[in-house]
Amino acid sequence: MSRLAMTAWILFFLSSFGCQSEVETSGDETPTVAVSAVSSESISANEAKAVESRIQHVPVDAEQLAGILGIDAYSFRFPPGGEYLCWLEINETGQSTMPSKWPSEGCTVTSRPRVTDKPLFLWWRKNSPGPDSGGTLHLSGSGGSYSKGIAPGGFTFGWKGFAGQGTLYPDGVSIAAGQTKTLMSYFFKEGPVVDGKEARTVTLLLKARMVPEGTDKESDKTQ
Repeated sequence: MSRLAMTAWILFFLSSFGCQSEVETSGDETPTVAVSAVSSESISANEAKAVESRIQHVPVDAEQLAGILGIDAYSFRFPPGGEYLCWLEINETGQSTMPSKWPSEGCTVTSRPRVTDKPLFLWWRKNSPGPDSGGTLHLSGSGGSYSKGIAPGGFTFGWKGFAGQGTLYPDGVSIAAGQTKTLMSYFFKEGPVVDGKEARTVTLLLKARMVPEGTDKESDKTQ
């Protein structure tokens, strides 16, 4: 049989009966299995309806992942063009475990004229369960990354429980050169409390100031 005839016969056999590729393994490695996805464009309306009625795999989103890792995380995208200084203002009642402003010099975010740069990223995390645990506070932007260790019992980590209320702005925050605006606020109140003790509170404000063009950044940080 000629090579051309043999090739035609093989293609006919595969198209008629299909083929199943073997799972390749190497030593003690876990077998690698190819995963295929069905495109909704290639199936009928009835088939699509049948697919919707099935349990399906979906990716883990950022909010779910933060919950799994025990992290409270927030990200902010800035409009193209401009330079900003960002910081946290923290007010505590009934305790004194955190700085009133952090980082003191501010975290810089620079947006290029056409494309937004690295966004502002804020997160905090408790190291382990229980009132004696410490944790980490993190703030980062295009101009640098800041991490602060929270001492055991600091922030809300020493409380047996609390209620929290956050305020975000889904439509965004407009800001002009020289202005300072609050991007996010969070209020924590300890509870339940016993023996007539007054509940401790922590108020966290994330603020941003747009630096006017031509302003010396070092002098602007002191404002």
